[in-house]
Amino acid sequence: MKRLHVGAFAALLLATCSSVQAQSVGGAIPTGEGALPIVRIEEDWIALIRNPDPEGGAPQIVNAMSPDGRMDGNYGLFEINHTSSPEFVKGGFQVQAWNDDSLLQRRNSSTFNVLSRGYDRLEYTTVMEITNGELKFELTKGKSRTWGKFARDGELHASSPTTLTSFTEYNRQHSIDNTSVNVGAHRVEALYQRRVRFYSAEGLVQELDTIEVIHRFAKVVTDELKALWESNPAYFNVEITE
Repeated sequence: MKRLHVGAFAALLLATCSSVQAQSVGGAIPTGEGALPIVRIEEDWIALIRNPDPEGGAPQIVNAMSPDGRMDGNYGLFEINHTSSPEFVKGGFQVQAWNDDSLLQRRNSSTFNVLSRGYDRLEYTTVMEITNGELKFELTKGKSRTWGKFARDGELHASSPTTLTSFTEYNRQHSIDNTSVNVGAHRVEALYQRRVRFYSAEGLVQELDTIEVIHRFAKVVTDELKALWESNPAYFNVEITE
């Protein structure tokens, strides 16, 4: 593989950030004259898994999404490589809809396979949507070496009642602040939010194509390594099956 210089990757990030700052500030909802109500938000996430522990069920990742950044109102949780309700089970996925400390709805994946392939590139999208008087959270567009393609049938979602008609207080930083590798952080080289998309009822309004790294295990990952993962997805996404 061709090795990329760290400086080149940093320059790429700077150029990408500069291109979107004119459209949005800090990852907040697009505003301005003629701005359409935002009813759906998609966040793309990537986790670079170095050495999973199938026996212990590690690593375990939990993503969170909230309309306003509060975790004492309505919010959603996305459990990766484990499920916690009604009891802990390693492997698989679970989507949960919460109101304060009350779990309103949960949905499990049909598979409970445990992350087991070394140097896995795990990709997935978390979704928050207002639809038919409900606040819906969904896990979709997943793929990895261990699981192949997953969360593709539209069934991994959970909802709670809402009076919201648009997302006006969302900021991507809310999700970043409340997402973490809960177990086995040393087994994850990096976890980062790759991009965010905003939708109105008419379709895509805006895409933030910037990287926000929330976890990096310093002993095993470098900027250059992350650049290699980004620039050579075909090399690391081997054995992906339909």
